[in-house]
Amino acid sequence: MSYACPSCGTDYARKLAQLETLPAKVRCHRCGTVWQPTSPSPEPRRRVEALPEPEPAAAPASVPPPPAPPPAPAARRSRLGPALWALALLLLAGGLGGVGYAYRDVLPWFAGPAPVLTEVQPAWTEVNGQLRLLVDATIANEGKRPAVIEAVRVKFLSAQRAWIGEAMVAVPPIAVAAGEAAPIDFTVDRVPDGAAALEFVLVPSRQAPP
Repeated sequence: MSYACPSCGTDYARKLAQLETLPAKVRCHRCGTVWQPTSPSPEPRRRVEALPEPEPAAAPASVPPPPAPPPAPAARRSRLGPALWALALLLLAGGLGGVGYAYRDVLPWFAGPAPVLTEVQPAWTEVNGQLRLLVDATIANEGKRPAVIEAVRVKFLSAQRAWIGEAMVAVPPIAVAAGEAAPIDFTVDRVPDGAAALEFVLVPSRQAPP
């Protein structure tokens, strides 16, 4: 294709390529030469040969399934099962019995009821304007083991049985054999105002009784 001016060589290919059809004549704006642009000869078409179609893939051969495993033999029933269960129950019972015997001093079904204060005779006195309480009573031990009392907790209640206060009174250790009784007396130095009723709780010693 001749898009250049034959006189000055100015190339008009870019401008002429934008036109749908070529003009019959073109004037060069530089030298004024008039010439006729020519279209290039069409290029011969290339022959495209069709590729051979691929052959279909062969179907995979079927694989036979694996043979089934032989059935497991039936488990034999052990004759030692009941004997082992009986032995385990015996060991468990023996262990629980040993634990209970080791803690027989604190478990109620071994030691029996705790000692209580009976035959209480309170006496109220006033010293320097402060109300004091004098108590004479008896410790009754109806349990199965001896006990040693080292303190008494005194609870003060109102006339409506409402809690007002309490006091912990230490006493010399008093040993009381099982099924026996022992006298006790103590003094509460300070009594709260409004106290109309009393409750007593014996505090046993943590040491083993003789």
